[in-house]
Amino acid sequence: MAEPFETFIAREVFAELGGFVLSDPGELDRHHGGSASGLDLLELYGTSDEGDAVAAGGLAIPVLGLEAGYYTLVVRGAEATAHLTGPPRLVSSGWVLHVVSDRLCLSGAGYLKRWDPNGPRILHPVVPAGWYEVEVRCGFGGVDGEEPVIEFVLRAATDRPCFAADPSADFDFTSTA
Repeated sequence: MAEPFETFIAREVFAELGGFVLSDPGELDRHHGGSASGLDLLELYGTSDEGDAVAAGGLAIPVLGLEAGYYTLVVRGAEATAHLTGPPRLVSSGWVLHVVSDRLCLSGAGYLKRWDPNGPRILHPVVPAGWYEVEVRCGFGGVDGEEPVIEFVLRAATDRPCFAADPSADFDFTSTA
């Protein structure tokens, strides 16, 4: 079972192409025959069943359908304090994540177009290796309670969790504010 880890917070991150993706670069490389770098993962995942397979396999978690704008992104353990000031506006459960790399990649969806896990705009949360059940919680936080926040809440699992999420889910939670 993975150990607790430090909460990762990134403020004012723009939703490239209306979304974000949390992924393990090592798992993506393995899935793509040794290296995913330079591939157009956006096209591949968006026009085939490959995107659903990658999500179901625990390689990546897409958060798509967001309104253009800046968001606070949080990757935290289930036991850590929430960064939403009220109840979540949207909760998406059933995601899984397999961590094998020393750091994850968190990026706007547009950065999948020519994938470079070491690109300057790729964020790198550090999470211990292992399997995780993941819940995505969207809502508002910050000093004024009006800052859009997306939390990836990870709960360590001893074995591969069962995938039950909807990879085509629309995460637009700000237009109903």
